[in-house]
Amino acid sequence: MFTNFLKLSMAFFVLATVMIFAANKEIKIQTNMTCETCKGKIESGLKNTAGVTSSNADVSSKVVTVKYDDSKTTSDKITKKIKDLGYSATVSSNKMDKSSCNTGSSSCSDKGMKLGSSKKSCCDVKATKSNAKSK
Repeated sequence: MFTNFLKLSMAFFVLATVMIFAANKEIKIQTNMTCETCKGKIESGLKNTAGVTSSNADVSSKVVTVKYDDSKTTSDKITKKIKDLGYSATVSSNKMDKSSCNTGSSSCSDKGMKLGSSKKSCCDVKATKSNAKSK
């Protein structure tokens, strides 16, 4: 009897743990914030958003990292909240980190970027394309 109880308890614990971690997601959102006041406004606004568990705005990169429970909110709702606060908000889809950004890296060719004779990295090319779209 005790063995069955122990097995059932262990199964419940494992299931509960999986459910908790499966619902948590993280996104990075590119914004047009320029100062510490912007950072505070965005973080404060997101703190009061249902489903957002944490947010960290980095002024130098203009990126907001948001952790959220996807059973309570969506990335669209989060970006809408940032826009409602008066800022641009675009979810970053680039999975490359800065360490993979070097001229001629396989990451560049994987992304379909041709560098030609340019000395720009694939990240520079991506940034140039993003800036052209936003103008």
